[in-house]
Amino acid sequence: MTAMEIIQNCINDFLEDITYLSGQNRQKCISNMSQFQVFEKVEDPFYKQECLMDEVKDGIRRQLVIECFLGLLKCDNLLRTKIHLKQVVSTNKKYEKLDNYEYDDKTKILFSIDGTGYRFTTPLEDGVNQLLKDYELSKIAVINFLNQYQNSNNENVIVLSLKDFFDKYFLNSEKLYNVYFRIVTDAIEKAKKMIGYKTIFVLSMPHLNEFKSSLLSGINNLDFSTKVYISKNIVKNVVEYKEVRISYSKQEFDEILIRFKNNISTLTSEENYAKCFITAEHLYQTIKEQNSFDYTSIVCGYLKAIEELLYWYHTSTYINDNHYFLIES
Repeated sequence: MTAMEIIQNCINDFLEDITYLSGQNRQKCISNMSQFQVFEKVEDPFYKQECLMDEVKDGIRRQLVIECFLGLLKCDNLLRTKIHLKQVVSTNKKYEKLDNYEYDDKTKILFSIDGTGYRFTTPLEDGVNQLLKDYELSKIAVINFLNQYQNSNNENVIVLSLKDFFDKYFLNSEKLYNVYFRIVTDAIEKAKKMIGYKTIFVLSMPHLNEFKSSLLSGINNLDFSTKVYISKNIVKNVVEYKEVRISYSKQEFDEILIRFKNNISTLTSEENYAKCFITAEHLYQTIKEQNSFDYTSIVCGYLKAIEELLYWYHTSTYINDNHYFLIES
């Protein structure tokens, strides 16, 4: 088998399991519900979602990592040199609710290559010698799948990044690593969409400042010169799209842009128009990738922000103690 076939088979098995779990077998997750429901104001779907995500994590570990690695390592034509591979952990046994630290505590070693035993996490210092003895190893290697650095002061423990692991054993490691990483990442995202998983930050006070900063940064980095309005016309049942640009000279555009960026922080102020804009933008960021939703309420939020901005501008410009005016709808 080719490397691509091995990786794709693991991906297919993974997605088939997720398809089954997210469909008819979704009720399986009822067992994952809190054992202290009387104290918690959380609905059943939360626990079902949490259970499904546990299944996804277990599938990543068993199928996308362990099974895939073992499949690739068994293909001599993919390896730099011939190796002696020994599988230790069973990929059939499931540990859905365990993180990698707990998983390693149960399984100890995933597999060994030429006397080096591989794990997900760094073992406790006082347990290293026992692992070496029990599994007849000379070294323990940790494949670091975390974004933070793992290390060990024990000379018998080494830590490798995912890229280091591929470089150590495989020919054309750069290409193989990039293919594996891309396909697996895409499969995980697909699995999350299948179970309806998405992390949504509630627009609460602790999260508000972070959201505002991210929003301002995103707007500041926009290249407004490339933005156009696409008009849609239907002529004799034929849909036509046309780009519409406002005609400004470069000097005029630059002046407008400078003024806008000098006042951009007002979009996250305490004014009513800013509150409308932030609310609409948060809702849009939450569902923008979901084609099944209607955006009418979000568009209304943006329009309300414009209305409030115009009201704020006129009142702050023209109203004094003796003169008032009313904007009619």
